[in-house]
Amino acid sequence: MFPFRPSATGCGARKLTLLLVWMLGICASGCGGEEATPTAPGDEPTNARSVKLEDGSTLRVPDQAQRILPATSAAVDLLTDLELHDRVVAVPLAAFSWSVAAREPEGWSEHTVLNALEGEAILALKPDLIIAAPWSYQGPLWVARSVNIPVLPLPDAKSWVEIEAGIALAGEALGVQERAQALMEKLTARRSVLEGAGRSSRRMATYSNFGAGGHTSGTGTTLDLAIALAGMENAVSRKGHCELSLEEILTLNPEVFVTSTGRDMVSPGAEFLRNEPALSHLEAVEKGRIIVLPAELFSASSHRILDAAEEVARQVDLLFN
Repeated sequence: MFPFRPSATGCGARKLTLLLVWMLGICASGCGGEEATPTAPGDEPTNARSVKLEDGSTLRVPDQAQRILPATSAAVDLLTDLELHDRVVAVPLAAFSWSVAAREPEGWSEHTVLNALEGEAILALKPDLIIAAPWSYQGPLWVARSVNIPVLPLPDAKSWVEIEAGIALAGEALGVQERAQALMEKLTARRSVLEGAGRSSRRMATYSNFGAGGHTSGTGTTLDLAIALAGMENAVSRKGHCELSLEEILTLNPEVFVTSTGRDMVSPGAEFLRNEPALSHLEAVEKGRIIVLPAELFSASSHRILDAAEEVARQVDLLFN
């Protein structure tokens, strides 16, 4: 695996290694996407244009990328709903657990699976565009950038404004602005349905526990956004993802818990809440007000957060009606 920041003394050897890996990439074959001539190290993509990124910088991308590599599950969600399966060269393995591909694998079942985001594996696929996130591990992406494979970082999905900005940016970079606009219009209509349902707001807390203690999602997180879109209130006022002790759960005393499925569709979080004696007197536990979301919705970091919000709202209706 290539390091993120090469030292000055090792640059020559690493440049040679990169060249050799690139040459191997030319000989390798990949499924999905049309064949495209890879860009040689140091060369700019041909037939490229510029798109403006969130930070104000510009990125040169192919006029019509045909070998797109989504580096995140969120990117797979977006490419799915932009109907660009045929222009994708490979899909990350994690997408089959944490993206729409977990529920709808058919569209991706014939694609090459990228088991790990590593420099050698990326170059062997010969992508002409990589879609990543600001938090993506940068080492392998540095390898891609070093041979002029453009990396498109989509904005975080901590607010609906950022989600729409990511859809618009992807639409522009991929040359499918009309599809992106149509997707945003559909999402806006779905949001209007949620907002107009007239549900009573319920105080809820997210909870996960896989054996190493409890955790929750506070403000500025994707689950906080899902709760807000559902018309509910996040009982946790702390910022970001944080630990949640038994004492804190008792103090919060939420009306509803929101947790996730785990392996074999069993929810470790729900099992803990139901079986912990110290929590047995909480009304949410006594009345079974524990919403269990599929793992791909609980961890959604794309516009599919709206799917999570709709499921939260649906289950709230069942719990209180």
